[in-house]
Amino acid sequence: MSNPLLTFDPTETPLHPTLEETAAFATFAHGTQTDKAGQPYHLHLVRVARHLRRLFSSVSRVELHAVWLHDLLEDTEITERDLKGMGYADEVIATVRALTKPKDKSVTYADWIDNLARCGQAPPIRIKIADLTDNLDPARLAHLPEAEEASLSKRYSKALQKLQDAINAPEMEDTLEDQVVGLLITLPAMDRWMIEEAARIADRTTNEFILEEMIEFAQWITAQGHLKDIPLARTRAEENRAFVEAFVASERKHAPIREWLERQKRKDESK
Repeated sequence: MSNPLLTFDPTETPLHPTLEETAAFATFAHGTQTDKAGQPYHLHLVRVARHLRRLFSSVSRVELHAVWLHDLLEDTEITERDLKGMGYADEVIATVRALTKPKDKSVTYADWIDNLARCGQAPPIRIKIADLTDNLDPARLAHLPEAEEASLSKRYSKALQKLQDAINAPEMEDTLEDQVVGLLITLPAMDRWMIEEAARIADRTTNEFILEEMIEFAQWITAQGHLKDIPLARTRAEENRAFVEAFVASERKHAPIREWLERQKRKDESK
């Protein structure tokens, strides 16, 4: 299983909730709910988020959002449509969906854990490991009747072992390695749209387009061994500064463009 070398952070958009907003929303959505030990439910979310960071050295922002939301679809009236309407990235919603036990009564807890272990996706598995780690805390289990404590401890321990085996499988290790060494780019929404649109026009995926253009440009510079006749973006920005300033200041937006083109034409003719 391999991940793209180049990925965008789907949570870094102007409309996506911040981590603080996600934590506040999850706390509000669970309201007065309590856990099996009778404690306020939002405290469980706080601990699971801490376990996730403690147990795994590399945690994506998708996971940091999803860990707060992991029980919403199962234990509240919040739906995937609600999350989408709030601006959550598809990757966050998909992770929360994977962490939601199906309502189908024919699917047992053990079946669901088996399916989660086989999904090959690190984010939901790691979050569930953090969740089970908190569920197995002896201080929490001690508040339960003895029979229930023994039953849950056995069920959670078996589930935790299965998911830990899955996360340590060679194919999953390869996936995590790809995630660490992959190049993650955070872009403003407008820049991301322009790159995706340029890729569409070039009949390429976004990753293909960026990698092709970036590598070819790097090869050009390396082959030349210098930057003579190779204008970098910062150079082009400086050369175009006067044009941009004139364009912004002009009431007739097309005028500076025409004047700039005429100056460029005269410059070319004088060479």
